[in-house]
Amino acid sequence: MCNCGAKGQETTPAPTNAPTNAPPIATAAPTVVTAAQTTGTTSRTLCADLEDAKFNCQDYNNHYGLCASLTPTLQTIARTRCPKFCNLCVNGTAPTQSTLTGTTTLPPCSDHDNRCSQPSYRNLLCNPNALPDTKKYAIETCPLTCNYCTEYYATVTCNICGDLADKIPCSQSLVLKNITTTTTCPSSQQYCMTDVLQDSYGNTDIFKRCVDETTCRTKWLTESADQDYCSKYDVKNPNAFECHFCCHGDYCNTGIKPKDSVLV
Repeated sequence: MCNCGAKGQETTPAPTNAPTNAPPIATAAPTVVTAAQTTGTTSRTLCADLEDAKFNCQDYNNHYGLCASLTPTLQTIARTRCPKFCNLCVNGTAPTQSTLTGTTTLPPCSDHDNRCSQPSYRNLLCNPNALPDTKKYAIETCPLTCNYCTEYYATVTCNICGDLADKIPCSQSLVLKNITTTTTCPSSQQYCMTDVLQDSYGNTDIFKRCVDETTCRTKWLTESADQDYCSKYDVKNPNAFECHFCCHGDYCNTGIKPKDSVLV
């Protein structure tokens, strides 16, 4: 294991002086209903905030402008964790929408070569009787021109290193220098992940890989995103912890923590 323990400021966010344009923090999957009232056979969710030692609605509002934010991720936090504080309840009942926001839509069907629109190129690639390899290339390169959008396999290129299953970490020095192998992920894995595992001695292992949407939601949105030591990585944490950063976009998992703009 390499010794690259987290460092930096305290874990508690500044309640009043933090910048209001700070990047948003993604939220855990919305299992945030705190109480229910039953009348006959009808059950409704009471208006209540879900706060704990690690999460405070007032702090998040001071730090990120939670209640007034137009960012989907912050709107999810407001709706699921702070409906009362943000005055989102209707007739004493918390919002019932449970759709998880913050996930990134897959890339649209588009051409990836300027030559696709050239007649000679189009006639060669878009021929319905083309060889399988030619059609595969057309689907991946000129799906819009060739009308192959329904067969378009949108892919993402991720940095990969280490082997999480076998506990073989990336080289820390190469990660810090952004020198890693890249790969085009399979169509079933449209997200990039960086796993950071720190033990109780401050030793940190890093892994980079392609993941599917379920893994992205579980490891990042559910298990990591609402933890200060992950969402604001580099805050001091002497304890053992795991952060699983999930992002979407080519090479988005560069470095240790991806940019907030590409985190799902």
